[in-house]
Amino acid sequence: MLEGARVPGKQRAGVDAGAARGAPEAAAMQRSPRPPLRTRRPSESRLLLLARIAFQEASYALIPEGDRARVHLSIGRALLARTPADKRDATIFDIVHQLNRGAALLCRRRSAGRSPGST
Repeated sequence: MLEGARVPGKQRAGVDAGAARGAPEAAAMQRSPRPPLRTRRPSESRLLLLARIAFQEASYALIPEGDRARVHLSIGRALLARTPADKRDATIFDIVHQLNRGAALLCRRRSAGRSPGST
């Protein structure tokens, strides 16, 4: 069979016979083209954000899994100790997030009979 051949009397506003027989791709090609939904490149700030996220993930992967809770706990404690009281409202979620990621160590220390502040 001839692909793309026009059938006299069976033509519909810019659609060939192959499209009329059920080839939706051919019908789409015959219609007026629509621009793609996303034609612009990501902005420079978006590219920097993606690079920063990739760098953070790669850095985090370098920390051995068994040490991650200890690292989070030490970061949380450092943030808590070094953040001035008048600035804590702005950073409280970051501080609590780090402390929560290391909370398993606090529970183990308490069950071992040590105080949470001792190392």
